[in-house]
Amino acid sequence: MDNLENLIKNYHDEIQSDLPPEGHFERFEMKLKKKNSFHPSYWIGFLSGIAAVLIIGFIIFSRQEKQENNLVTLSSISKQYAEVEFFYTSTIHNQTTKLNDLTKYLEKEDPSLLTIANELKEYDRTFQQISSELKASPNDERVISAMISYYQTKLEIINRILNELESKQAKSKNHENTNI
Repeated sequence: MDNLENLIKNYHDEIQSDLPPEGHFERFEMKLKKKNSFHPSYWIGFLSGIAAVLIIGFIIFSRQEKQENNLVTLSSISKQYAEVEFFYTSTIHNQTTKLNDLTKYLEKEDPSLLTIANELKEYDRTFQQISSELKASPNDERVISAMISYYQTKLEIINRILNELESKQAKSKNHENTNI
């Protein structure tokens, strides 16, 4: 304890003074100047943080939007309806591909064929309406029947159009062969 008292007595003047050691204020000002100057790495970090927040927000927003726009189909109701829906959608897809190919081929001869694609797109709006009704009441047999009827009707329409276009194509080929 005596050592502690002697130590305090020896450094009593330094302990009692209110002034910091020499050069303290200059060193402090230099440190402040260094902190106030913005380094490029600070801005890069700041801007990359803002970009990350914006990207994450965009991803979350787009996922929520996709979930709201998801259409309910027959396959979400039962396996039996999934098979029916798969048959119709795959057949419609194949026939639509044929229709598009024929339309491109015969478009030069009959420009009115472009209206066919537009009419089919309008018919697809019916599908969206039925799908929203199916989402609202998935166990309603009338809605399920309407969905199946939609697929059947669309396939019939596409097949009729294909038959007419194929007959036009056959006539144009026969006409080309007889002119030569």
